[in-house]
Amino acid sequence: MNERKITAGTQILFGSPAKPIGKVMVDEIRQVINQTEGIHEAYLPQCYILGDEEASQVLVLGLKKSYDVKEVLEESGPKIQMLFGEGRFLDILPFRYGSVPPEAKQVICVEPKEEKEKKWWEIWK
Repeated sequence: MNERKITAGTQILFGSPAKPIGKVMVDEIRQVINQTEGIHEAYLPQCYILGDEEASQVLVLGLKKSYDVKEVLEESGPKIQMLFGEGRFLDILPFRYGSVPPEAKQVICVEPKEEKEKKWWEIWK
C-alpha cells in the first residue's frame, strides 16, 4: 500500500461520483469497514485534489478519537485492496472523528456510529 501525504492547505473538492462503484463492491467494502476497529464512519464521494490529473471515487474514513490512523489503515487497507484486485485501487482518505468535511458525506458507505463518551471509571472496560 502506497502512502501519499497531502500538505496542509491543499484544496480538496468532494462531490457525487460520476461513475459510482457498484452496489456489490460497496457491500464488500462495508463488510471490511464494519470488521475494522477504530472506524466510526465511512463515505464514498468523488474527490479531486488540486494538482491531480483527474477526480476519482475515494473512501473517506472518520476514525474514532483513540485509534491510530496507521494501525487502522494497516488493518483495513490490504483487505480493501484485495477486493479490487491487481492493477485497480481505491484511495483512502482518513480523518479524525468530527473532522470529516461535510461535502464528503454525500455518499454514505457506513452510517456514523454513536460515539458514547465513557465515564472516567469506565476507561478500563
